[in-house]
Amino acid sequence: MHRAVTLAPAAAGGEPRRIRQSIEDSHREILALVAGLQVAGAPAEVGDCASRLAEMLVGHFRDEEQPGGFFDQISARLPIAEPRLAGLRQQHRELLGLCCDLRDRAAAGVAPLAELLEQRDRLAQLLHKHESAETRLMTRAWYTDLGSSE
Repeated sequence: MHRAVTLAPAAAGGEPRRIRQSIEDSHREILALVAGLQVAGAPAEVGDCASRLAEMLVGHFRDEEQPGGFFDQISARLPIAEPRLAGLRQQHRELLGLCCDLRDRAAAGVAPLAELLEQRDRLAQLLHKHESAETRLMTRAWYTDLGSSE
């Protein structure tokens, strides 16, 4: 069982190129943390990796969702993407909930290792899929619009 997590808004604003670069960098950092999680085998390692990943995800998801942030910029450039963005916002809460649940279960030391590793692998798979979907939207919004001045 995982729990949904609410993200607090951060300060609004930001120049579009800087935000895009920040999101790209953040995606790389998240995937590096996911790679570390995927090789963690002991409960303490899984818990430590999940804890670091959860911290990263909170800031990353907040940056994407804040007013004027990444998702607002995609929506402004590609209004047809709004339903997909709504789904990605919901996934943020689910992914963070799964990550925190994994961290907590690993720290409690009561879950069988096989269950922790299964949850670890599921979380990694979902994060890869989620980040890929965001990258595809970013590419479509900024890099395939030949009429853009940005």
